[in-house]
Parts: sequence; structure tokens; C-alpha cells
Amino acid sequence: MNDHSPIEAFENAFFNLVDQIEEVSSVSDGHTMLKAFVERYGLKNAAYLGINIPGLTDNSRPYIAVTYSNDWVHHYCQENYFDVDPVLPSAMRSLMPLDWSMIPIENRKVFNFFGEARDFGVGRHGLSFPIRGRHGETALFSITQDCTDREWLSLRKHCMRDFHILSFCFHELILRAESRFFRPVKLSRRERECLYWAAKGKTFGEIATILSLSERTVKFYLDVARHKLGAMNITEAVAKGVAMNILHQGVKI
Repeated sequence: MNDHSPIEAFENAFFNLVDQIEEVSSVSDGHTMLKAFVERYGLKNAAYLGINIPGLTDNSRPYIAVTYSNDWVHHYCQENYFDVDPVLPSAMRSLMPLDWSMIPIENRKVFNFFGEARDFGVGRHGLSFPIRGRHGETALFSITQDCTDREWLSLRKHCMRDFHILSFCFHELILRAESRFFRPVKLSRRERECLYWAAKGKTFGEIATILSLSERTVKFYLDVARHKLGAMNITEAVAKGVAMNILHQGVKI
């Protein structure tokens, strides 16, 4: 009998995946991690699209790692759906994760595209996370699921943080596996401490109490860390910090 609640199960899946991702050093193992991601969260598919990675991609050659069927990938390329797919431009313009249901169906081509995607087993629901790296690279990480609207909303509510962080972890995995090493980000001890406790879900006030600082000072350290990491907000800064495995360095718990 399983004594874990669904939320506890997701927590265990998340930490196990983060640990596994940090050990991956090959592209083939990276693709295997996508399948593990799908399996652990009971998803339909997961997909990574690197769009602007120095030395690895160009305008005509994005970097693709997906769990979609080969038939869908072939059909997508054959029909040149890069020019039709509304997820790509909509998600890359967004600062926050984009639920595919929020994308307007503006014409018959887009309507047919989503219909064909479902027919090929892509998934009824989708969520995409735009990734903007600290060195100008851009990418997109997406997850899909076949479930009711209510089940989808529940999955999003309980796992949004996980998906956000894991998307950046997978991006770092690809850079590492493809030997695209960039100059590491250096955070001060206080910046790491504030970011660490933010990752634990603590408020500015709670972090201030834990570290014996003022709220204003905590906000300052988090803002500096965010700028160093090239993040749009604290959530993204936490995701990048976890992905780069720098939050625990020198942090006293």
C-alpha cells in the first residue's frame, strides 16, 4: 500500500529527477531523461527546442529533443509547421509559462494543426516554458497531457514550480552534454543564502528572520542574484540556480 499523498509523490519525483539530471553528461542519456520526466509525472509528452544556442543552432537548424512519435516529427517537418505552429512565437514572447489553451485559434491552418497534433498523440493539453539563458541563448521546454480540464488544472497547480525548474535543469543538461560551457555565475554567500531560502518557498520576511537581516537587504541580495543569473523574476532565478547547482554552495542550513 502506498502511504504517500499525490503531492508527496510529486515532491519525490522532482528531487529524484534533479539528482539524476545533475549526473547526466551525454546527449543520449539526456533524451532518456525526457522519457523519465514524462513517466514520473504521468505526462503524455515532453519536448525541448533550442533556438539560439551559440555554436549549436542557427536559423535553419534548431536543437530538438522530444518524446513525440517519429510519425509526428516527420509530419511536422514535412508540412513545415514551424511556420504554422502558434506555440513557438507565443511562448517565446511570453515572460511566463504559456498554457496552450490561451493561444487564440486565428485561422483554419492553426485549427487543423492542433487537430492533427491530437490525432498524432501529442496531447490534449500543453504548457510551454520559455528559457532565456544567461549568455543570450533561448529555448523552449513543453509538456503535454491527455486528461480532463479539472485534472490538468490540478497538475498545473501542484507541479508548476517543478516544471519551471526542471525546464532550466534540462537546458543546462543539453549545454553540458553538448560541451557548450559558459563562464560560471558567481554569487556571494548572502545571495546564495537568500536564493536558497526563496527556493524553499520562504517570503522576504521569513528569509530576513532566518538570516537576521532586514527585508530590504533580502530584497537587495535577491535582486542582485537575479541580475547575475539573467533572470526576469525570482522564480526564474531560483530555477536557474537549481539548474546550475549553485544554491547549496557554502549555505548553512
